[in-house]
Amino acid sequence: MRKRHMRVSIVKRVGSIWGVVMAVAGAAHGQGGPVAAERLVVRFDRGTYSLAQRDSLSEVLPPSDPAPPRPASGFWFELQSSEGSVLYRRIIGDPIRLVFEGGATGAPGEPIVRTESIPEERVFAVLVPADDSAESLVLFSSPLRLNAQGEPASEVARLPLLPIVK
Repeated sequence: MRKRHMRVSIVKRVGSIWGVVMAVAGAAHGQGGPVAAERLVVRFDRGTYSLAQRDSLSEVLPPSDPAPPRPASGFWFELQSSEGSVLYRRIIGDPIRLVFEGGATGAPGEPIVRTESIPEERVFAVLVPADDSAESLVLFSSPLRLNAQGEPASEVARLPLLPIVK
């Protein structure tokens, strides 16, 4: 059994929101050493996605995921060329939707309830390989409505990979 290493990094503060990025790396992915990569920080603000930050780094990345069967629910991102070919894809947990399962007060014997919310603002980051032919970061998501996690995902944003002006 191969070990998996999970590293959690706090992403630089963007506005008044902190984001978190998780990268799973190590032997479980069959990758060699670190490769040239980019950390793309994405801001979600009242239904609109924008690219807030781009950072170059060296990182061990998991391999690209295969295309999910259609229709598929969930959340994933693709790094695409100008022709629309997929250069890299990762299926990830929904970085926008917040879900809590547990008792309201934590008292013993309290019934477990599921609470879901869609915050107005979120910031998250994704790691992608550095690729000169990459033109867009494309995000796919199930509808951002309460209890719609199982509904088919569709493209929700196409973010051009332009230099970030600070």
